[in-house]
Amino acid sequence: MIDCAALAASLDNVTILDLRSADDCALGYIEGSKHLDLYQVRLTNSALEPLETFLSMFPGLFGSRGVSRERPVVVCDYQSCARASPALWLLAVLGHPNARLLDGGSGAWVEPGRKLVHVGEAAAPVAREKGPPTPPLFQAGRRVEILATRFDVTRAIDD
Repeated sequence: MIDCAALAASLDNVTILDLRSADDCALGYIEGSKHLDLYQVRLTNSALEPLETFLSMFPGLFGSRGVSRERPVVVCDYQSCARASPALWLLAVLGHPNARLLDGGSGAWVEPGRKLVHVGEAAAPVAREKGPPTPPLFQAGRRVEILATRFDVTRAIDD
């Protein structure tokens, strides 16, 4: 966990992932945060092959939002953490060494009077040929010891 005051003091040194819906993000977001809606990605079968395919999507998704192993990541949603917690878990499974959950989410961010950036206030898009190169994939590892498939759970029922 990270509280809002600690995040405010380190905005230039972290990557912030906003896991709220696109509609919610359009109403305002913490400056510098990147939107990522993981609710659009689902896994319905945790057998080895579908699980491997599922996990292989995330280095690209996280990398496209600026996630790297060298920089701390803060994930947030509005308040409940129902959207942010799965991202925190995925980052842990993929071996990110320093990912945190924003305590209270964007709802807590604005309580003491901090502002959210609104879409109309964002910088104008940069022409594709003048923009930065495509970010590299997040260099993920695997921490399988924190992953339990339905098969693992079934085997452990009587244990």
